[in-house]
Amino acid sequence: MDKVRLGTSSCLLGQNVRYDDGHPLNCYLRDTLRLFVNYVPVCPEVEMGLPIPRKTLCLVGESSAARLAATPAKHVNALQHTLGYFKHQLCADEKQEMLERFDQYRIKSKSCCKFHLA
Repeated sequence: MDKVRLGTSSCLLGQNVRYDDGHPLNCYLRDTLRLFVNYVPVCPEVEMGLPIPRKTLCLVGESSAARLAATPAKHVNALQHTLGYFKHQLCADEKQEMLERFDQYRIKSKSCCKFHLA
């Protein structure tokens, strides 16, 4: 199966490129989803020449999408759309398992503050 190329924030993959020389590593991306994708790590701040560490960079604008709050329902929606890209590579059991995991995530996120897939 050919892996899909996926642009991803470098910091989510564990690269120390954030303003504070750290990263918010996302273990699901690093350990699970990587089995299906080839990441193209991107850090726009570094690519535009900003140093590490650096002052925080703030986005401004009333219509900015950054103002929209991420929610478990929005996460599940995005995951379901992503699953569609693999519909020809996954068997029915694999698709069902992913949908069940998405549902577990949605249910679990209602009862706790940390968002992790089971």
